[in-house]
Amino acid sequence: MQIGMQERRYLLDIRQMLEDDGGEAVLQKALARIDEERRRKALPLKSARARAASIGAGLLIQKALSEDGGAGKALQRFSVEELLLALAPSAIKPRYQYGENGKPYLEGCSFYFNLSHSGDYVFCGVSKREIGVDIQKIQAGNELRLARRFFSPVERQALEACGDGESRRSMFFRMWTRKEAYGKLTGEGLGGAVGKDLWTDGAVGRDFRTDGAVGRDFRTDGAVGKDFRTDGAVGRDFRTDGAVGRDFRTDGAVWKAIPADSGEKERSQAEEFRTLGPEGKELLWEEYEELPDYQIAVCRYGI
Repeated sequence: MQIGMQERRYLLDIRQMLEDDGGEAVLQKALARIDEERRRKALPLKSARARAASIGAGLLIQKALSEDGGAGKALQRFSVEELLLALAPSAIKPRYQYGENGKPYLEGCSFYFNLSHSGDYVFCGVSKREIGVDIQKIQAGNELRLARRFFSPVERQALEACGDGESRRSMFFRMWTRKEAYGKLTGEGLGGAVGKDLWTDGAVGRDFRTDGAVGRDFRTDGAVGKDFRTDGAVGRDFRTDGAVGRDFRTDGAVWKAIPADSGEKERSQAEEFRTLGPEGKELLWEEYEELPDYQIAVCRYGI
């Protein structure tokens, strides 16, 4: 099975499989449309949410296998019933292979994929090169305690410098999803990212998307994208009301925020940037923040 080497990003809302009225019927329909190996993994799960997420992951694999054209890095969003309508009546039967650390691959396919789930959503990234993805539901917790255990000194310092709890939580989840995505890229998991600095490395605030300005840092006086994280407002972002962390510095906006309940079917694009990662390897990042209360990160190696 040969599929074109395309960049695709899928987000599935699994809530229809969890509804009290009709949820079980939708789940059974979805279960019948995934491959046998994914079905074997999903059925033993005792938690209804975990089982729905596992089945949802299987549906997104079917979607990836069924497409030979790419949507780039635009985020394609589906409900379960929308995705079922988009799939063929019979499940495609992929052959799975697993790397040294258990990372899955699809034999005979010319693309890589990676999956993550949290809360009500499953996220899938498809790429022409190795990829790691993570989605996290943003919830209150002891961010500083977790940072002391998992983060690098530079990351901890940046987190501790945040001036208020909301800013700290937002920064923490951006850091955490990067850790998870990087660990899934390498196949080493979160343990392979502990203590590694994925936050700065001389690249915070750099914008690689504008002509003639690749790698430039725009956090200086008189430049769009100034850094306001000082004088009692450490970690806070005042760039636009109601759009913390969103970047609208280029004509037409690099990505558009689509409210979850808007009914719009437009595809939205992530903020993209590069950092010099551990062992001197360039990392390409995407971060999606338009989904309320969730943070999504995608990590690939540079060319």
